[in-house]
Amino acid sequence: MIPLSSDTSVAAATLQVEAWRRLASAEKLAMVGALTAAVLRLERAGLRSREPTLDATTFARRLAERRLGSALAQQVYGDP
Repeated sequence: MIPLSSDTSVAAATLQVEAWRRLASAEKLAMVGALTAAVLRLERAGLRSREPTLDATTFARRLAERRLGSALAQQVYGDP
């Protein structure tokens, strides 16, 4: 087995994967949901820290551009 990351031993990675395999589907889905929510919070915090003066509309638009790309955000939301 390939380690999950450079600081994880093969033995530890094997134990982790085995533990994930024992989880019920609902538990796995809950973990994915929690991780997704954490990533979205980090994205919002990062944008707010880089551009603290954005108004709510511009902030939402910048998030859309990051998530969808500029071209699709423009198609969905129109010109900025």
